[in-house]
Amino acid sequence: MAKYQDLKKATIELLDYYAVKVDITPGYGVPKSNPKYSAKTKLATVGLNSYVRRAMLNATNDTMQAQFKSEWRSVGQSELEDADDIGSFIKLMCKHTSTEVPEGEPT
Repeated sequence: MAKYQDLKKATIELLDYYAVKVDITPGYGVPKSNPKYSAKTKLATVGLNSYVRRAMLNATNDTMQAQFKSEWRSVGQSELEDADDIGSFIKLMCKHTSTEVPEGEPT
């Protein structure tokens, strides 16, 4: 679970970096009853449309490689484009580190 939580945090921070018009990290999952941002948040609504996600390819691979070392397997451009909400982006990052997604996650 610790690896998943680290990966989830790194993914949210990566998305936050590219979502220049909003701050995802401080609003993710807060408040618990009605969070500003959650796994269901569409990336396009925070300024991360498919074109932006495609442009994130090198940074995503570099960032995740630096943090997760040999566990990271490069992600492809079409995979980034297809991840349309925060939850699917988190799951994609899990796939590329062979990290099991705990039941009920991502939230």
